[in-house]
Amino acid sequence: MFVPHFYELLDSKRSYVRTRGIILLAANAKWISEKELERILPKLLEHIADPKPITARQCIQCLPQIVDEKPVTAPAIVAALRQVKLTGYQESMQKLVAQDIQQVLRQIQKN
Repeated sequence: MFVPHFYELLDSKRSYVRTRGIILLAANAKWISEKELERILPKLLEHIADPKPITARQCIQCLPQIVDEKPVTAPAIVAALRQVKLTGYQESMQKLVAQDIQQVLRQIQKN
């Protein structure tokens, strides 16, 4: 499986590559073992506060897909979303990221 390769993408200096890694991990969550996901999740969740707000938004928007496939991840994801500090982003982006967080929290809590 390509999980180790996708995981390595999370450390890229280029935000596009980090985003690609996030999306690929979320899309493949169904096939990732719980043990492997337990190892990957902390690094993935770091990107909900990525220096690039677009990458942070993409990460946040992918989280329901992970929870749908691996419900055991919901508590960690909800906790991480509730701890996000948006002060590093421009005000216009802070609002968008905050909206994404609220929308994802609602989606997760519906399940």
